[in-house]
Amino acid sequence: MDIGRSISFIFADRSWVSKVLICGLLFFVPIIGWLLIGGYLLRLLHNVITGTEPALPEWNNWGGDIAGGLKAFVVGFVWAIPIFIIQAIGKAIDVSLLTFLITVLSWIWGAVSVSALSDLAVSGNMADAFNLRPFNRVLSNLGPYIIYLLMAIVLGILAMFGLILLVIGVVFTIAIAGFAQTHLAGQAYRISENKSATGAVARF
Repeated sequence: MDIGRSISFIFADRSWVSKVLICGLLFFVPIIGWLLIGGYLLRLLHNVITGTEPALPEWNNWGGDIAGGLKAFVVGFVWAIPIFIIQAIGKAIDVSLLTFLITVLSWIWGAVSVSALSDLAVSGNMADAFNLRPFNRVLSNLGPYIIYLLMAIVLGILAMFGLILLVIGVVFTIAIAGFAQTHLAGQAYRISENKSATGAVARF
């Protein structure tokens, strides 16, 4: 896992300021903006996995990004259902140890969801994300995905430092953290699948 690369590739793009700003501003647009971000990050994830680097994708596929974001939402929601059920059981039982175990399981399951989204990013087909491959991939490659999860926490904390610069700071830091986290997810997938620099083209 190249943590430095997950951040430096952003600033290597000559248009990184405008791309980050667009992403950040879309956070303030409910539903449509969030779907656009989801689809854009899905394209970025595809680029990292297939080796289409170093540039960030252009913001030039609004319709495709909305469709991709909707697919990503469905995949993420379906994979989150087991955690919703387990968390509900944990609240009903209210045992401290069980609550802790559920929290850890939920954290790890986040990597499985990301693994499923990576399958979606590669092919553009939701059916490819609904099988046991995402689970088996994480279980067989815990190292890269644990690094991904740890860095996701670190990046989330660092993104909040944007509050020091008021709203515009948050716009930049959250977007940058999201790009870096997506790059790390792509790296974890490539390591686990031993992907070559070329791959399938997603169909969004």
